[in-house]
Amino acid sequence: MIEVVDALREAQALVMSKATENAESAETVLLGAGEFLFREGDLADALYIVRKGLLRIVSGSTVYETVRPGGIIGEMGIVDEGGRRSAPAIAGSRSELEKIDTPAFLTLIRTKPDFALEVMRVMSRRLRVMNQRYRQDQR
Repeated sequence: MIEVVDALREAQALVMSKATENAESAETVLLGAGEFLFREGDLADALYIVRKGLLRIVSGSTVYETVRPGGIIGEMGIVDEGGRRSAPAIAGSRSELEKIDTPAFLTLIRTKPDFALEVMRVMSRRLRVMNQRYRQDQR
């Protein structure tokens, strides 16, 4: 099972790196270990692609997910226009991210449909994981 998850993450990283190679208006964000990328409730105006390091999506002391290079974070915020961050994201190590704002996101999904599909796959996988956790908590 772990090998399948690793293979899926490698495929995701490849799709993300190819899709954003020539992304216009992409901004690099650098974080030190322990720095917050965003906090729950912050205005959500972009998604981020992890280039180096790792980020953790957390709630209190619970780590929902660790996002590694090639992974995306903050995708709900760019899809849910005008929304707020649903959970904080904190760097687990020195990290380099590529910020994709709304205009860049719209260009990417128009010119690279695989990018849009990958974002939907990530959202779907995360929703399934949260549903499983919720069901376990109800027992």
